[in-house]
Amino acid sequence: MAGRKIVWTTHAESELFKILDFFTERNGSNKYSRKLFKRLKGNLKIISRNPEIGIQTKEPLVRGLIVDQFIIFYQFDNQQVVVLKLWNCSQDPDKIGYERR
Repeated sequence: MAGRKIVWTTHAESELFKILDFFTERNGSNKYSRKLFKRLKGNLKIISRNPEIGIQTKEPLVRGLIVDQFIIFYQFDNQQVVVLKLWNCSQDPDKIGYERR
């Protein structure tokens, strides 16, 4: 079964790059950033095939999947999965907000 297309909002994509850049700078190497990106990409592939795998949030159409210390917040329909936010779980949960599609 083919999966749905993965689409990143501009905000979520920006968060991804900031996170990857942070770890590259902090570690002095992009080894962990590449590993994290590969892990996120693999989980998104799973989501694309089984979108209901994520936990239902307070928002009716938004689900979240925990990957390491991050949560991928997304919405889906029959054709695509839209990544709304990549959230670092060490942040204040009261500040979670996502772009709607």
